[in-house]
Amino acid sequence: MSSLQSAATGTLLFGVGFLVVGGFVVLVSGRYVWRTLSVVRADAVSEVGSQHAGDVVKVTGTAAQTGDKALVAPFSERPSLAVRYEIAERRLSPIVVPWFVTIFTNSASVPFTIDTGSQRVSVGSPPRTVTTSTDVVETIGPTESPPDHVASFERETDAVAASTWWRTPPRVVRRLWSVIGLGARRYTEERVVPGDSVTVVGRVSDDADATISPVVVSSFSPIRSVYRMASTSVVGLSIGIVSLALGTVLVTLS
Repeated sequence: MSSLQSAATGTLLFGVGFLVVGGFVVLVSGRYVWRTLSVVRADAVSEVGSQHAGDVVKVTGTAAQTGDKALVAPFSERPSLAVRYEIAERRLSPIVVPWFVTIFTNSASVPFTIDTGSQRVSVGSPPRTVTTSTDVVETIGPTESPPDHVASFERETDAVAASTWWRTPPRVVRRLWSVIGLGARRYTEERVVPGDSVTVVGRVSDDADATISPVVVSSFSPIRSVYRMASTSVVGLSIGIVSLALGTVLVTLS
């Protein structure tokens, strides 16, 4: 009887664990999907100022630099107004097919303006998401060293490990890893530069100027933006839903 009780307890614990993990993943992925849908849900306007503070709006126009403020994209070293940069490492997937797995991503921007044709709208704090055409800046093999400025970026960024098990595997598999390219790193950027036609979705600020706090900065149409952004969360949602279903089954059976 005790062994049956222990088995039931173990099943219950596994079930609760799957429910917690699944719920967290669904929550995070669902929040991202909701943010993605803001590109479609937001009211398209050509002027900002008559709305209430906190209203979500969408403006489209030509991006322009504000004063001498600009940032330098970390991998290409190109002056930009907004940039999303990503490091991906070639690893084995769950179905044993090598692919590039994102190990680090971030977005940054400086204040800039959008000329809608009716008004110059100021875009304030850094956006949560930047989505433009992807530029593969560097692809570094597992035994190669990145350029100095990229290596310096990795050293100064705590979230990026300079070396991983995939880049420095045990000697017994090192030759195989090299043949199929495991451990290679790919450095990409999505940049907004002056003169680009972009759409900015954000909240109207409560200051007197025509300013919005951006949530999404995109160079694509709303539908294409949603497709590109949502595709990154589909896997997470799928994993979360499967975990919730499995956890429900295990808790029910315990």
